[in-house]
Amino acid sequence: PEELMNDPDLQVWNPFKKGTDARHVMPVITPCFPCMNTTHNISRSTRRIMQEEFTRGVEVMREMKLGNAQWEDLFEYLDLFEMYDHYIVVEVEATTAEILETFCNWMDTRCLRQVTLALEQVEGLEVHPYPLPYRGDKVGAKRSCRCGYFYGIR
Repeated sequence: PEELMNDPDLQVWNPFKKGTDARHVMPVITPCFPCMNTTHNISRSTRRIMQEEFTRGVEVMREMKLGNAQWEDLFEYLDLFEMYDHYIVVEVEATTAEILETFCNWMDTRCLRQVTLALEQVEGLEVHPYPLPYRGDKVGAKRSCRCGYFYGIR
């Protein structure tokens, strides 16, 4: 409807009017109104990783067509710790599981993307953020809960 198109509060993706939209590295725009970018959190590093996986997927599918590969090959687990020799770890530690959950949620939604973007600014550095945190307990004078996030570095 026309009244929606003229609503100033409605956020429509438009790289010509909004600088933040123009900086998106891999826009995938919804086909319905209001148009939105569904991939606004993709960085140069995660775009590279996705492109590498798309290329690997095409190669596996070619091999499947020739009878030299199976579906399992397409979905094989890729071990970050076998792929990289160097890592950066961002670790969060808290005294209770509830506090840890709060901080881990903040890390997931805000901080880790910013760390990735900052690391991408280092010339010649290839960054591979690992999407899942590790969780564990640390035993010492006081028991604490912790989680960490890994970045493969090359």
